[in-house]
Amino acid sequence: MLSTLFLLTEVITSTLSGSYRYNIMGYQELNSVEFHTENRVVIAVVDSGIPATTYEYLRERVTLKQDTSTNVIRPQGVDDRETHGDMVVRSMVDSDTELPGTCFISTCHVYLYKAMTNSFSTSHSIGIALLLACTNKDVDIVNLSISSIGVNTLTENAIRLCALTDKLVVVSAGNNGFIGRVTHPCSSLWTLCVGGITSSGSRNPISNVSSKVKVYAPSEGYSLANNMNGSGTSGASALVAGVAALVLSQNNTLTSRELSAIIVNSAQLNHNGLNVVNVAEALKMGSKR
Repeated sequence: MLSTLFLLTEVITSTLSGSYRYNIMGYQELNSVEFHTENRVVIAVVDSGIPATTYEYLRERVTLKQDTSTNVIRPQGVDDRETHGDMVVRSMVDSDTELPGTCFISTCHVYLYKAMTNSFSTSHSIGIALLLACTNKDVDIVNLSISSIGVNTLTENAIRLCALTDKLVVVSAGNNGFIGRVTHPCSSLWTLCVGGITSSGSRNPISNVSSKVKVYAPSEGYSLANNMNGSGTSGASALVAGVAALVLSQNNTLTSRELSAIIVNSAQLNHNGLNVVNVAEALKMGSKR
């Protein structure tokens, strides 16, 4: 696994110097980091579905779990209209050699719980999907790139269950442009909340910001495979969840609290005073625990 990892990091550091998300997140520093990635890590993604083409392409890395989007738990299919889930999944685990996801190694896997469509979701469907994800013993990390102005009790209780079962919950700050205020589930005490930055390293104007936002990641039209772009705090959250999975893949003894602390404490303050996730520093810090 080590040789495969170094092969991919060479691709990232040599051919992707023009792709700003890799440079901002410290991927160009990976060649100086020695680490092994032997442990399987599962990220539960609570989101929309994904197109059939994406599922076929990433079939070895993505497992379709339950669909709660109609408030009826049922087996999930694929839907070619589901671009939001497509962006989130590709940002994490795409195996494309030119535009890989943040956890690009083969031991990173996604369990996809469909709780919404591109245009519709309910707090109930999201809460049920979270409960299913947090009671799945295979799941290590949960990503929720969905936000709501109000606090839903079911969703909040599901997030607390994730914490009790030692699962790191990575969430987006929301795209309302609020200053000093965030939406739920970013406001929850049990989540790692991610804000968005632009290619210049400034806060994305649409990203909510408050003291609850602990780290920032790219959120402005970063390139994905299949001629897609990642954007918004949804994309930022997905990128960070992938970094957390990469750290856990080399050291699966970390608790969810330790993993969260590593992501936050290894992040680097940029020239705008924003704490930006850094994969190389996170891997260094994670290997010492």
